[in-house]
This record gives sequence, C-alpha cells and structure tokens, in this order.
Amino acid sequence: IDEINISKFLKSRSVVFAFIATGIGMFVCTFFASFMSVEFKDIYGVPDEKMGFYFACLSGPYMLSAVANPILFSNVPKKLQFAMSVILASLAFGFLGPSNLLILPQSIYLVVLGLVIIGFSQALLFVNSVPEIMDSFQLEYKIIIGYDKQFDNKLND
Repeated sequence: IDEINISKFLKSRSVVFAFIATGIGMFVCTFFASFMSVEFKDIYGVPDEKMGFYFACLSGPYMLSAVANPILFSNVPKKLQFAMSVILASLAFGFLGPSNLLILPQSIYLVVLGLVIIGFSQALLFVNSVPEIMDSFQLEYKIIIGYDKQFDNKLND
C-alpha cells in the first residue's frame, strides 16, 4: 500500500497523457477568468451584480455536457474526444475578443457564445480523462478493484 506514489503514476504513457489532458482541461476552463471580469466591466459595461450570470455561461454548459457527453460520445475513442475538444475550445477562444484571424468583431454575444462552447468542450476533455487515469493505472499494475479495501482507499486518494 505504501508503494503508491506519483512516480508509479508517471511510469505509464497513458496515465501521463490522461494527467496532461486533465491539466489542459483545468487550464482551458480557468486561465481567462482573472481578466475576463475586468473586460466584462470595462469594455462591455456589465455591472458587478450581474457578472456571475456571464460566468454561468461557462459552467452551465459544462454541467450539461458532463452528463450528456458519455452518452452522446460513447462510441468515440477517448483520444479522439480529447482532440475534438481541444480544437473546439481553440476556435471558441476566438469568440472571446475581437479576432483578426476569424474576422470577428468585439461583441458580448460572441463572448457568451465562446464561453458556452468552451464549457461544452471542457467537459469532453476533463470528465473523460479522470477515469482514463484510473483505468490505465489498473491495467499497468494489474489492480483488481474491491479486492483490498485499504488499498482501494489509498489509490482513490
């Protein structure tokens, strides 16, 4: 039991890939939040008391997508889902501000659309990668869940 540590997780390529996917998912969801509220207030004139509604445009689709994606994409390989979500989120970032590349003007409606798309795609990225970490680890070390409760608790921590 005491031999479970981060070095055990990092020896498997698939586990490392799933860790990276999880990290990217968290980064995609949170990196712009610090400056986005300033942009909402200064550029779009959103009052402080309504700021949460705009950030809900990110978390609301995430919650719906986290439930629907395993059903909708059950036959799509996890790595393809990862690639699709990264591409989708990358395009959605163009909606967060004026984009010369996508030829998009600065508009609060485009920002909201971008947040909705990012929330949807972030669930594809994050929700699927966590079980993949556990599955990869179980296959790598031939672990049978339910055999030793103390070991299962340590592994889940």
